[in-house]
Amino acid sequence: MLKLPEFFVTRMTSHLGADAVPFFEALDKDPPVSLRLNPFKPSSVFDGHELVPWCEKGRYLQERISFTLDPLFHAGCYYVQEASSMYLECVINKHLNTESPLRVLDLCAAPGGKSTHLLSLIPEGSLLVSNEPIPSRNNILRDNLSKWGLANVVVVQNQAKDFQSLTHYFDVVLVDAPCSGEGLFRKNHEAVNEWSEENLAMCSHRQQNILEEILHCLKPGGLLIYSTCTFNPAENDEVCSVLEKNELVELLKLDALHGAVTTKCGLQMYPHKVQGEGFYLAAMRKISDGQEPMTMKRPKQKPVSLKSIGSWLKNADKFQLESNKDLFFAIPNHICDDIAILRSHLFVRKAGIFIGSLTGDDLIPSQELAMFVGRADQLPSIELPLEEALRYLRGEALPNGNQVKGWCIANYNGHALGWMKGVGNRFNNSYPKELRIRNL
Repeated sequence: MLKLPEFFVTRMTSHLGADAVPFFEALDKDPPVSLRLNPFKPSSVFDGHELVPWCEKGRYLQERISFTLDPLFHAGCYYVQEASSMYLECVINKHLNTESPLRVLDLCAAPGGKSTHLLSLIPEGSLLVSNEPIPSRNNILRDNLSKWGLANVVVVQNQAKDFQSLTHYFDVVLVDAPCSGEGLFRKNHEAVNEWSEENLAMCSHRQQNILEEILHCLKPGGLLIYSTCTFNPAENDEVCSVLEKNELVELLKLDALHGAVTTKCGLQMYPHKVQGEGFYLAAMRKISDGQEPMTMKRPKQKPVSLKSIGSWLKNADKFQLESNKDLFFAIPNHICDDIAILRSHLFVRKAGIFIGSLTGDDLIPSQELAMFVGRADQLPSIELPLEEALRYLRGEALPNGNQVKGWCIANYNGHALGWMKGVGNRFNNSYPKELRIRNL
């Protein structure tokens, strides 16, 4: 039986009343296993699985599989995500006008679940800025976004206060705030050990500061979405109430569907009422704050030329090529100005698609290009059976029986895993060392 902090038990018992018994019973059960499919890399592998009712691409699994040993996981065909947090889709569908391109900020984005979800929901031509201030977590965020395969995303590494100069820049800001993690108690027992009353107060204070610091960069009338994975009202409703009392935002009414419970400011998911973990979500419309929008100064970027770029990208004319020494990047034309602005205000870690590096006149293609859904269709590829796909993901060389020469994509079930190069009777493996799976 999960041993819970006494203060937490007392608070939840008082708060839930008759629902307290089924709530605590749910915390002693195994958590459901869920994932969300990538609509840009369609696969039939999870056809027939139970749908997550509030997310079109969400699926439940009857039991946890070894995702590490599924090549489609490494190909970015799906993202393993807790089901309750997919409720973000309901808010986007009801309260966001998706008829025109948007600028969207995911402020606390690592490891990337909500960023990949947003990329699946926002309209074509939009820009997503995903931020994570902790370097190690930023690395994971960039890997996950690269696997998702889109180019309209910029990854930055900044604190909330660093965005204040981008006045009225974003149409949507999502703050999935750092919290005490009570909603993950049954999924992550370490969260129980790290819980304390002092930490609750610290989290609440930090969350209020984050929201107040980030609000300047949201346009008047823009959508602010706030979420946590905790049950603590001081980190949820009370944080949102501070903004509302200061007349900075107008709370939006969210539909309490599929077992979600309406609170004063938003919705709370409880594990005994939904097939998911504890999760809180609120949505607010920003009221005019009297601030002047930023002056859009667009630093000029000198484009570079690489004759062979057309052979690597499906629609090369829709990209501007940039270089940093011998490294080449493809930036979608429609967000070039935005990226130049962001670079002048923030620490940008990833923009557009890293194409590869030049050695002499030869381009060494990047893993990110292999993952990109806009990669050229005519590039050579080799379809691998499961065992060879796993060998490839371990970094092993593979036999080249047909004496294929040069770079080609290693595919599994029609989806790219990465690059390999035909040399004589073998394929040299170019799968990045930091991504390789261990021999299991």
